[in-house]
Amino acid sequence: MVFDHAFEKQNGSVIFIDELDTKLHPLLLRYVITMFHDEKTNPHNAQLIYTTHDNYTLTKDVFRRDQIWFVEKQKDLTAELYSLAEYKLDDDRKVRNDASYNKDYLLGKYGGVPVLKEFNMWGNSNETE
Repeated sequence: MVFDHAFEKQNGSVIFIDELDTKLHPLLLRYVITMFHDEKTNPHNAQLIYTTHDNYTLTKDVFRRDQIWFVEKQKDLTAELYSLAEYKLDDDRKVRNDASYNKDYLLGKYGGVPVLKEFNMWGNSNETE
């Protein structure tokens, strides 16, 4: 397998990929991620750091809390980067290991989700915005 050979040549390298999920089937994406977690296919402990908008892999079965990071745009247009392991919920408790990360993320519990304002999707000039 191509990935196996690539890992053998890597010596603990870090691989950065923007929007890794863009052209990959969700099952293939999960497969690639698990290859990085497996000592047999990744004997030199190479790391994969990637950005995504996909939440299919955002589960406790794929990642630990310290492996999940969010970026949230601030009102002053800066961005805040924070780990799920360090994130505190409204009641000042940390996120549990057995939480449903992907569902809770889409519900906005961890921040980092876009703020959607009403807009005229069809562009009809007769309608008020």
